[in-house]
Amino acid sequence: QQQQQQQQQHAMRVTVSVMPDGTVVSLDVDADETVENVKAILEAETGVLVAQQSLYVDGRALSDADSLRTARVGADDLVVMRRVQPHAQPAATGQQRSQAPQHQQHQQRQQQQQQQQQQ
Repeated sequence: QQQQQQQQQHAMRVTVSVMPDGTVVSLDVDADETVENVKAILEAETGVLVAQQSLYVDGRALSDADSLRTARVGADDLVVMRRVQPHAQPAATGQQRSQAPQHQQHQQRQQQQQQQQQQ
């Protein structure tokens, strides 16, 4: 009975607003649940893959490894889920940006040479 009371004390309802459409999902979860596990539950509820989810509370991003308690997510907080592109690459540096057009030009030249050889 004491264990049940402890589990009830840790259980909470989390409200998640799914952007950009604003769909609202309510989840009954444990305060010690990891953000990553909450994302897995959200994937089942919304169809948005875990890798495409980014969760925020009060404008701050939640880390997958943190528990809801560690991330200071309370039962009255609104969690916002934004859809992101999976495996997003970090912003390119100036040098990388300048090499991108050169790489494209190189590929175009190779394609032209291959076409000329085929003719």
